Amino acid sequence: SINSIRKDPDSDYYNHVIDIYDSSDLLFVNSINVTCCNLVLSDYKWSPDSTMIVVLVDTDNVSGFSSSTGETIFSLSYLHGSDYIDWLSNDEIVLYGYGKHTTVQKLDSVDKYTCTKHHHNTISVVVSPHMDGQFAVLTDGSVRIWDFNSIGNKTPIREIPFDESFIPTANNIAWSQNGFVAFSNVTKVAILNTNNNTMCIHDGINGINRLVFSPTGEFLVGTRDSGIYNIHIFPINKETISETPVKSYNAGGRLLHISFSSNN
Repeated sequence: SINSIRKDPDSDYYNHVIDIYDSSDLLFVNSINVTCCNLVLSDYKWSPDSTMIVVLVDTDNVSGFSSSTGETIFSLSYLHGSDYIDWLSNDEIVLYGYGKHTTVQKLDSVDKYTCTKHHHNTISVVVSPHMDGQFAVLTDGSVRIWDFNSIGNKTPIREIPFDESFIPTANNIAWSQNGFVAFSNVTKVAILNTNNNTMCIHDGINGINRLVFSPTGEFLVGTRDSGIYNIHIFPINKETISETPVKSYNAGGRLLHISFSSNN
């Protein structure tokens, strides 16, 4: 899917539009008209079952659209000024933003929702790749792992502190299939093993501004901004990251995002 701004053929207004294509043959499928362009489309994500696209507009309005028809399925408002959105399951979403609330919402029906839990001091949020209702909230000084089913207790299922002198970079966190959560600042990378609650902080890699795990969890990819944008692939041995990348690439320009396909 591709987000763009396009003139409405029936008026003088411009709209945010999401075009959907079939990746096997790149044929156009349909378009979703999200909102007029004087509003900001902050973020959007596909649902785990690919039947819906959820869109965050102007930080506190969320709409869900059918990916097959483009029709609006639900609309929510007044969501505490979030910047990003993700799915916990096919009927649960999490919204967050730097220094803002982290809000979990369960979509009970097409016309109502339940705000279950929110808290402050968010730096980054990452959802478990297993789609089991767990998500990790990176704050100033700890990683808190929450389970949607236990949020009513108002306490995380675990909290792992780290040295508060380590200030992570916002929206720079990754969770691997085999249980590692990685986050970084511009001079250090921290890797948390959620299987045994241990953490190591590695300072042999400088300038990391994006992180992503390979689908198997064997490699951590970081990008470095030092005037030249590079991509580095580092092998993971338990919770230890190698000081030397196995491969490095020059991105050839300003690098904004990076991701893996499901087959590595």
